[in-house]
Amino acid sequence: MKEHAERIAQAFHETYERLAPNHGYTTREASAKPWSEVPANNRALMAAVVGELLDRGVIEISHRSAGPVPNPDELRAGSRWRPTDPQIRPVP
Repeated sequence: MKEHAERIAQAFHETYERLAPNHGYTTREASAKPWSEVPANNRALMAAVVGELLDRGVIEISHRSAGPVPNPDELRAGSRWRPTDPQIRPVP
């Protein structure tokens, strides 16, 4: 479960950073980093949040795969990749 939580946290971070400008929001320069450059304590916190949401049943994992996560430069270049590995969705 921990591996899934970390992968979801990474996908969330990268997607959030990519979509923020489309919603009139500029993220702080200190946090607008590729996942590998996010401080370890911040990565651990995001993974812990996702882990708790998984444990509480707020989100669940679907085992469909969209392939490997592209690097941040590909995301900024307008890649059509969408994070669905693992795919998360609200639990009704």
